[in-house]
Amino acid sequence: FLVMYEYDSSQTEAIAEFEEIRKSVEKHNIEYEKNMIKITITIGLVFYKDGETLDSLIKEVDSQLYIGKENGRNRISYCL
Repeated sequence: FLVMYEYDSSQTEAIAEFEEIRKSVEKHNIEYEKNMIKITITIGLVFYKDGETLDSLIKEVDSQLYIGKENGRNRISYCL
């Protein structure tokens, strides 16, 4: 999923908000065919810089997502 989020807070506060989302998802399990499945998410997070194109943002967030997955999943990977 790709989510574009406009925030009125600092980057640090935005990161904290997404960390709360990650933690909330992590608390839930799904039962499937009598098995409990743990749910986690990895989030690639980038911040718009003046003059950036949508294509460059998507490329950067995709890169951050894969960095997060390579570093153990269930985390937020971001570049300030």
